[in-house]
Amino acid sequence: MATFSRFHKLALMSLGALGGGLAYYHLNNNDDEKKLRVHNNAWPMKNCNCPTTKWNKNWDCRDPESLVKPPCPGNAQDENRYNEEIEKVRSTATRHLILIRHGQYNVSGETDKERVLTELGRRQAELTGERLKNLDIKWDLLVRSTMTRAQETA
Repeated sequence: MATFSRFHKLALMSLGALGGGLAYYHLNNNDDEKKLRVHNNAWPMKNCNCPTTKWNKNWDCRDPESLVKPPCPGNAQDENRYNEEIEKVRSTATRHLILIRHGQYNVSGETDKERVLTELGRRQAELTGERLKNLDIKWDLLVRSTMTRAQETA
């Protein structure tokens, strides 16, 4: 069995150090991690002192708790009154808010009048209309944009 000479030991240690260095470089300089790091830094809310608002769950002013005077803490009769009034003003209606995007349109048009629906866009609008009809939902209001493609879709 051959013995390791001083040269072999030095070569083996050098290769080990080189391999360890390459492994360290690869693990700490991963392109996916860099992309993720850049993406996270680009996220506007991360480490941002930007003023934000809390979600308004009563956006339509129909939340029962906002329509009834709150109870006095610790008063059982007042809490019973509050719960009864909440049940009285609770809405039983169901709202359907359906957001529909316009169909495919001519993107090479210079002005809004030239950005009309393509044949595929018209077909998409027809199929959307059929789907809405099949939902059998009574609707009261249709709001649409003034863009030509939105008018055609509506």
